[in-house]
Amino acid sequence: MKEADKDLKVVKESLEKVFNRVEFINYDNSKMTGTLMRLPERNELNPKINEALIVEYYNRYNKKITYIFYISYFLILLQLV
Repeated sequence: MKEADKDLKVVKESLEKVFNRVEFINYDNSKMTGTLMRLPERNELNPKINEALIVEYYNRYNKKITYIFYISYFLILLQLV
């Protein structure tokens, strides 16, 4: 988070509402910073998270990026000829 955003009312209100922090993130209230201490175990994640949808989203995203990369590479090669 940007330093300027730490003074926003909505940010302060949101942080005050947090009553349960996860064990794998260390949060410093005075500095308003968090540090990922370790990767979470599957049982520590929110059960409402649908992992299959996340994987599907990033697979589609990666395919688009790969496609764009190959098209850009091809266009660069055409310019070199």
